[in-house]
Amino acid sequence: MSATNNSQITLEDFEIFGVGSGTSTKYGLQWINTPYCVFNRIYVYGFSKGVYFKAGGTAPASSFSNSFNNCVIQANAVNIDCESEANSLNLYSTRLGSATIGVRFLDSNTLMVLGCDFEACTTCAIQIDSASAATEVGATIAGNHFESNTSTTGDINIGVSFEMRGISITGNLFYGGAANVAPVKLFKASGVVFSGNTVTGTYTSATPVLGTTTIVEVFGNYPAAVNIDAEGTWTPNQGAGLTLVGAFSSSGTYKKVGNLVTVTGVVTGATSVACTGASLLTSNLPYQATITGRGAGVAVKSDLSNSSTFLATTTGANVVGAIAAVASIYFSCSYVVA
Repeated sequence: MSATNNSQITLEDFEIFGVGSGTSTKYGLQWINTPYCVFNRIYVYGFSKGVYFKAGGTAPASSFSNSFNNCVIQANAVNIDCESEANSLNLYSTRLGSATIGVRFLDSNTLMVLGCDFEACTTCAIQIDSASAATEVGATIAGNHFESNTSTTGDINIGVSFEMRGISITGNLFYGGAANVAPVKLFKASGVVFSGNTVTGTYTSATPVLGTTTIVEVFGNYPAAVNIDAEGTWTPNQGAGLTLVGAFSSSGTYKKVGNLVTVTGVVTGATSVACTGASLLTSNLPYQATITGRGAGVAVKSDLSNSSTFLATTTGANVVGAIAAVASIYFSCSYVVA
């Protein structure tokens, strides 16, 4: 089905089936320069592009202010593909899984994704990017369900080619599938907020990660990372300074506000654990310190008989003084990332 140089179309309660996303070169819906449309309870399945907002048409050549409500657009190679000027796209309570890419939002601004379901996407669930220039996106991604996506570029993929600005990712559930690197991967981005999300499953990293291209400075003087507010759990590794009797176990929490990170944690030996002075208690932190000594805390024996200064370093976290054998060692620390 195609619409070109139209507007104010409402489509409700229908299904479009293709021959399968792996073999079809067809599009379920192709919209060219057709704004102000509403799609309610539609099912689009089995196309190379389920819904394609294609560039072209007469001026202003823009398919803006389109809304999808309670739809199922899945099992297409790309479920919704916005090639250009698909501004003010609204997605509500819609299933967008079983695809290579769930939603590709390219060279457009103002995206609202609320209460949608993304499962079994293999490249990413949402991709926000531009083929031509940095973009003030203005995207809100909230209250969605991301599960069993096996993407190596993260569930949400931002700014591969050009800087994307102004994206809020809040209140979502991220449940990682096998080999999924992180809930969010940022290449070139600024003004990104990641907060209030639940992250679980098998992600390589429970927090947003940076891509291989140059990241853009965000808000303040944070040149090494984007300004992400985040909190969650992490698993401290066994540091080289630990002496264990019995099996090792650990757990921890973190909270990052701007470039300040606060961590808490515990390391345990089934019988006992000890740590020599001036050595690594753990070789990882949820956000690695970029300069040794820009944050300190305390490590305490579980029987409260001994404690030591706990120092964030570029290779993990050290205790300054030795901690004798005990069932568990508890620690907390606040430190600054660059």
